[in-house]
Amino acid sequence: MRRVSIPQSAVTYPLNRILSTEGNVRLLRVLAGNPGAVSITDLARKAGLTDRGTRDAVIKLEPTGIVELLGAGTARQVKFRSEHPLAVSLVALFRTEEAYFETITDALRTAIEGLSPVPTAAWIQSPVAQGRDRPGDPIVVAILAGAATVDDVAMQLERALEDLERSMDVIIEIRALTRADLAAMTEAECKQMADSMALLGAAPSVFARTSKQRKSTDKVRSRRHSDLDTRGLAFGNAIAAAIKEDPTLIDSACAWIEKRAEKASAGERRELEEWHRLLRTTSPARLRRLLTDHGERATRLRQTLPFLHALTAAQRDAIINAVESNLEHGTSDA
Repeated sequence: MRRVSIPQSAVTYPLNRILSTEGNVRLLRVLAGNPGAVSITDLARKAGLTDRGTRDAVIKLEPTGIVELLGAGTARQVKFRSEHPLAVSLVALFRTEEAYFETITDALRTAIEGLSPVPTAAWIQSPVAQGRDRPGDPIVVAILAGAATVDDVAMQLERALEDLERSMDVIIEIRALTRADLAAMTEAECKQMADSMALLGAAPSVFARTSKQRKSTDKVRSRRHSDLDTRGLAFGNAIAAAIKEDPTLIDSACAWIEKRAEKASAGERRELEEWHRLLRTTSPARLRRLLTDHGERATRLRQTLPFLHALTAAQRDAIINAVESNLEHGTSDA
């Protein structure tokens, strides 16, 4: 963001400077939860920042009065000033922030434990589990269940979480897995499981295969899916452009899903229901980003696109021909 040309009053709008950067927020989050003074080194480590960046940020924060610098040189420490007029409000804000994710995870556990039958295990996968998610990324919840019940259990969970998604303004993606699915996982997918946050049952690492077991499967799967993924992304780009010109295509897609779901298999119906929920709860701009995203979830969803009616037969043929031509010449431009 560009620097503002006309700064606002520091007395009237003190939060402009107190919460002006992510670094400031990280430091204040640590300090507000710490009753005493903290060294620059400890503060940097807890906030996930460099010592130099922490020192520079604290020096800029001190004039606002929300922090106090104590000592000198390498022994310098930082303290959150609880007597500052906004201190109580900031502490309350950070506590509310902490409770936000706890509320989500508690609701997830309650919903999962209420399924029939209850899954063998459930967990939150990265990037949320690792704290690397970006705005708009879904909370990926994986459930492990028997082959005969896994699709039904996943649909139960999706319905049970609709209110949570609305009230907490999040997208929750359900990954329904069987032991056979786990056996066919790639190296990257198994690493995602290892970095997960358990919600129910044993940790997901218990179900992961060894590296040697994965090697023979990964190469075959990569070749088989890459061409389909490239074509799906090309269609996603074209459909995103069409939606930007005509947002009513979203309503048409909802109508198509409702009609198609009557004849779809259990697996396809689950994908269609996920699309239907997204179309009813996601803004057009966010939907366009999903259609063109290279991530795992977007790639999977593009395998069941409910928007092909948005393109003419000639446009669809042109996309397919362009993708095949690119693949033939060893390129991946869509």
